[in-house]
Amino acid sequence: MDISADSFAVDVGRYDYTLLSNYSIDYQSNPFSLSAGIVWEFTQDYNFAVSITHAERTPSASELLSYGAHIGSGLYEVGALLDIHQETGGGFHFELQRQDVKLETSNNIDISLRKFRGDFGFITNIFYNAIDDYYYLANTGLTRRIAHQHDDHFHYFDMPLYLYQTRDAKLYGVEGEFVWQADTPLKITLMTDYIRGELRDGGNLPRIPPCASVAASIIN
Repeated sequence: MDISADSFAVDVGRYDYTLLSNYSIDYQSNPFSLSAGIVWEFTQDYNFAVSITHAERTPSASELLSYGAHIGSGLYEVGALLDIHQETGGGFHFELQRQDVKLETSNNIDISLRKFRGDFGFITNIFYNAIDDYYYLANTGLTRRIAHQHDDHFHYFDMPLYLYQTRDAKLYGVEGEFVWQADTPLKITLMTDYIRGELRDGGNLPRIPPCASVAASIIN
């Protein structure tokens, strides 16, 4: 993959800083993926499955080039192609990185046990995913002041500044679904999942969803 970029400028306006996109990017990548799996029905109505996957992923445009407030997340997001440089007086500015974009590369193993016939059935699954150059939003500890115009005046508020970074990481967890056909018209389902995200050199991955469980009853 190749990246070439011109310089960019920051316009200091009356109410906010504006990034002038005076740069161009020539970006090419050829991600590769491969997977294999096996299913073994070791006894009647039960099977055991293992799958292994190697996958490469091209980062999205937002992961590379974000620059601005994300109202949905409440964050000021900055892409991985920009570096934050703190200044002597306590301020900071952004500079475009002149380096190759990294592909996100993952190696995953997935193990499942299923019971698929009868009034009671289930699917349980455990997985482990080792990822090189995992793209994630990291908290910089900085804030960015945003101006919002209302009628003839402005409101100001500070948003936490998050920067897309790449680090080696691991994700692992368990998923389960249990189904009970309690009666002819009534089926009860319970689903649960838990995922853990860690950086391989220590520390937790931010913004990982908590353990979740859902119960449902269906009457046909």
